[in-house]
Amino acid sequence: IVSITRRYGWICVAEREDGQEFARDDAEVLGILAAQVGRIYENGSLYRSVSRHAARLELEVQRRTHAERRLAAQYAVSRVLAETLPEAVTAQLLLKTLCTEMQFVTGALWEVDRGVGALTKSAAWPDDRAWSAMQHAPTSSVALGVWREGKASWVNDAQGLDAASGMGRDAPAGTALAFPIHLHGEVIGIIELRSQVARAAEPDL
Repeated sequence: IVSITRRYGWICVAEREDGQEFARDDAEVLGILAAQVGRIYENGSLYRSVSRHAARLELEVQRRTHAERRLAAQYAVSRVLAETLPEAVTAQLLLKTLCTEMQFVTGALWEVDRGVGALTKSAAWPDDRAWSAMQHAPTSSVALGVWREGKASWVNDAQGLDAASGMGRDAPAGTALAFPIHLHGEVIGIIELRSQVARAAEPDL
């Protein structure tokens, strides 16, 4: 069994059922079959090679797209922080910019209230309605985890985590990305972004 570039194997036959010897026609038929099987193997090999190459290209495109998105987000955030605006307006613009540039649908800014040892929501985008389910809970379970750990967290089933923590099933669903805001080595706030669908983790984000 051969193709133009390599040999894959052999077809071997022995002892015809009628007891006769194999004729030249038999050998020609087997040769044709072997050539056809060889082409099938070759096509399969080429298909797998092309598929692997396409997968590598797709991964590279995704990496570059993610890198460009992160860079655009950095520039956009820098422009927002460079503006001299009221704190509440800056918080709203910051959440809007992060959600827009990083393709999340809603975001919230949580501030650490050390007097009572809790997080309080100081801003939300596009508005508080997306976070209305939190009115019966102390805060977002995702944000609480980031506050305790002091490092960013990517949660694929944010709604499930919220429900388990008593926030209810009406909280923003999908994937959550939350990261701490540090000042002098302490966490002073949390920015939390959420999508409506599950997203693959992006460690560089």
